[in-house]
Amino acid sequence: MKPLAGKYFAEVLSREEKTESGLILSREVKEVPHKALILACGGDKMDNKGIIKQCAKVGDTVHFQRIWNRSKKVEGKEYIVVLDEEIVGIER
Repeated sequence: MKPLAGKYFAEVLSREEKTESGLILSREVKEVPHKALILACGGDKMDNKGIIKQCAKVGDTVHFQRIWNRSKKVEGKEYIVVLDEEIVGIER
């Protein structure tokens, strides 16, 4: 899959079943994971001020803002499309 400009196609990394304090989360209160591995990048995008470079590249592990109902499970793996402005950090 080749995403459009300003978007990334990523594999969602493992979900946490517990909070940091050790509380086990039920299925109803789980949030979409905030960590993913970038598999494809859409490229730079343009706005009225010029070209906006993408912040991540293929192979990066990124942390992103919470997104509801945007992931898709295929053959046991979960994938998601992340927008450039939703990425809050990159593990290097």
